[in-house]
Amino acid sequence: MKKILIVDDDADNRLMLVDALSAPGRVVSTADNAARAFEALERLGGVDVLLTDQNMPTDNDGSALIAETKKRWPQTKCVLMSGRHGNLAEAERLNARFLPKPYRLEEVLFLCAT
Repeated sequence: MKKILIVDDDADNRLMLVDALSAPGRVVSTADNAARAFEALERLGGVDVLLTDQNMPTDNDGSALIAETKKRWPQTKCVLMSGRHGNLAEAERLNARFLPKPYRLEEVLFLCAT
């Protein structure tokens, strides 16, 4: 069973991604901020794929979430989503994939499959 966690403060984005990624053999969970994402990661015992928005209105942004996730579950594939293309360098620094917004659902599916 492949576990995917979507972290985005935008409820519409979360729902769209859940719809796109839900399939047999996948468990898709969501969180609306980094603190809730950490709770979900603990509850799930880590995930296979973490998709996180960079900019969220909390103390921790997507970069901090990825950095902590990689420390605790280094095998996790992490994808940093952002409308700011300058965050590509940040994704590379974190050894994460970068998904520029707006994105096509095919891109999301590809990144979660590879």
